[in-house]
Amino acid sequence: MPYQTLLKALEDDARGQCEKIVSEAEEQAERAVREAEEEARRARSERFAALEGKLARERASRINDARTRAGALKLSVRRRLIERVLDGAFERVRSLPEDEYVEVLRRLAREAAAEFDSTGLKPVISVNPADAGRLDGALGDGAEVRPDPEVTLGVVASTPDGRRRVENTVASRIERARDHLLPMLDKLLFSP
Repeated sequence: MPYQTLLKALEDDARGQCEKIVSEAEEQAERAVREAEEEARRARSERFAALEGKLARERASRINDARTRAGALKLSVRRRLIERVLDGAFERVRSLPEDEYVEVLRRLAREAAAEFDSTGLKPVISVNPADAGRLDGALGDGAEVRPDPEVTLGVVASTPDGRRRVENTVASRIERARDHLLPMLDKLLFSP
C-alpha cells in the first residue's frame, strides 16, 4: 500500500534527521554547561573567602540558565524537526508516481464534492491548472472543474455562488491533523 511505504520512508528519514539534530543539540548543551561551570569556578577562585555564598548562588544560576537554554534549544530542534517531517510529507505527495498522485488527487476531489451532496447544489471544483486534466471523469456529471493557480496539491470545492467553500488539499489536511500528529510524531521521533 503506497501510504504505508510513504509513512515508512517518512519515519526512516525523520529518525535520521532527528538523531543528527538531537546529537548536535546535546553537544551544544554540554558545551554551554561546561562553559558555565568553568566561568563559575574562575569567579569563585578570585573572591572565594569574601563571596563564597554569593558565588554558589551565581554558579547555580548560571548552570540553571545553561540548562534552560539547552532545554529550549532541544525543544526548538524538536519543533523544527517535526515541521520538517510535516513538510516532507507534503513533498512526498508532490513526488508520488503519476498514477498514485492522480488517485490521491481524485480522492481529495471526490471527498470535497461529497460535502455538497446534501445541498442539492453541484459544486465547483477548483484545482491547479496542471492537475485539471487529471480529474476528467472522476466526479461524474455534476461538478464543474475550474483551473485555479492558487490551489496546490488538492482541490477547493465551493458552491457556484462561492458562499460555501471546502478546502481539501494536502496542506489543509496536514494542518487539520496537526494537533493529532504532533504528539504522535514527538513520541515516534524522540521516545527511546
